[in-house]
Amino acid sequence: MIQDNLLIYLLANAGLLLVAATVLTELRPLRAIMKRQDRSVPNQLLLGLLFGLLSIASTYTGLSFQGAIVTPRTISPLAAGLAGGPLTGVSAGALSGLHRFFYDPGGFTSLACGLGTFSFGVLGAVYYRWFSGLKAPRHLALVGLTVAAELIQCVIILAVARPFAEAVALEKAILIPKIVVNSLGLVIFSAVMDRMNRSLRIELLEQQHQVELRQQAELRALQSQINPHFLFNALNTISALCLTDPNRARETILVLANYFRQTLSINEPFVTLEQELANVDNYLFLTEARFEDAIHVTRELPDDLTRLRLPPLILQPIVENAVRHGGVAVDDRRVHIQIRQDGERAVIETGVHSVHPELMRLLGRMRYRTSYGQNVLNHSIEVSHVAGLLAAEIGANVTEAKRAGLLHDLGKSIDHEVEGSHVQIGVELARKYRESENVIHAIEAHHGDVEARTIVACLVQAADAISAARPGARKENVEYYIKRLEKLEELTSSFAGVDKAFAIQAGREVRIMVNPEAIPEDKMVLLAREIAKKIEDELEYPGQIKVNLIRETKAIEYAK
Repeated sequence: MIQDNLLIYLLANAGLLLVAATVLTELRPLRAIMKRQDRSVPNQLLLGLLFGLLSIASTYTGLSFQGAIVTPRTISPLAAGLAGGPLTGVSAGALSGLHRFFYDPGGFTSLACGLGTFSFGVLGAVYYRWFSGLKAPRHLALVGLTVAAELIQCVIILAVARPFAEAVALEKAILIPKIVVNSLGLVIFSAVMDRMNRSLRIELLEQQHQVELRQQAELRALQSQINPHFLFNALNTISALCLTDPNRARETILVLANYFRQTLSINEPFVTLEQELANVDNYLFLTEARFEDAIHVTRELPDDLTRLRLPPLILQPIVENAVRHGGVAVDDRRVHIQIRQDGERAVIETGVHSVHPELMRLLGRMRYRTSYGQNVLNHSIEVSHVAGLLAAEIGANVTEAKRAGLLHDLGKSIDHEVEGSHVQIGVELARKYRESENVIHAIEAHHGDVEARTIVACLVQAADAISAARPGARKENVEYYIKRLEKLEELTSSFAGVDKAFAIQAGREVRIMVNPEAIPEDKMVLLAREIAKKIEDELEYPGQIKVNLIRETKAIEYAK
């Protein structure tokens, strides 16, 4: 009777799986994991464990049918790869596949089903990026992947399970019901995950809204905390002017009223630079009324004051601190107000055109980043100029060389916020904002991470080295520098099987020679990972360090 109702049994089993998945998505720990935007290794492994446990649970509730265990086991590993990423899919497939094999090791389909279950996770991992880029609805894609997974399982069973006749009979009976049930189950499972993701997005938006409200409250608190000494001094100045210069006293009262009105009535998160400078001018007028002829203000401002926007009450406290705490004589206080967009200045100075506004903004951030004491933005401008000069000398593309030189260290603008080396980050940013492949390759190759294949990439490498190596460009204590390299070599040489270690490229890479008799080929990756982990734990260094293991095998024979 159960065999005659295989489809109904599979539907019931899939229903139990989906109920369990729905319950799990409501658990706070799982929601906390899914909230994390970075797919870290522990995060992916934990998700793989959860999806693997769901698959294992479906094995226990499976139907014993013609010597096999029929379950909707396809759903969990495939969904793990599609929703959680490659490591999640592979780990979920491996866990549930091993369990399936050892659950019934004597079954004639145990090995085939174990391999098939692992392949489900791999299939989801392979199509993770493609599936993530699809627009809703994605039902047809899910059905297609399920059909592909079931056909892969069918091929494995027919290839591995013996006797062959029983394997053929089994697949004839279960293939169509499994495709129908698992396709439906994966579509519903995906809908459950989408519902959780929508809920998480709503929660994140609410959190962001709360942050914005808190920032507005802090702004209002700042606006209400006008320095009472400034107010008293302004009133005393006005009272003195009433006796000596009534017209100026009247003007000062109007400016004071305008200053308070503008300071206390701002409710917007951003104001134009023109509005902010008007508030600064009011403050300086009141201060100059108190310190007659003692304050001298010069300005260097952009042409379009209305185009630039910034948070309110940013400039006035800076100018006030300059007036009060500047290291100059009391009767001769000089304030220079300079506002410029460094990214735009760099683009204009180098003659690089049609740069995406976001890239210009990131270039501007590099003004506040240094590498071995050298300002990264100034260094990038130098590299652009030098690369352009070199390109002109050999007849290469000057425009492309200057562009690649300006953008080669772009990743350093956010490498303290994003995981990865500044080279990898720079390549991703350049590709995101549609820079040419030659420029992207030059960024990728400027530290030798990949071999330079174009003239422009070689020119950027040379220009980068020239700018960094010129006298006075970079400053690092020589003794500290040598000690840092020696410590790197000493640490890597401490591992068993390591013959020699050499720190090269100013400590950006450590090249390690291992004893081929002590370290077999299959242990090289593990040793490299252990060395990298120890470097991370025990050393302090800028950027990242490439761990390069070399194992040489020689065979010597003599002809007599």
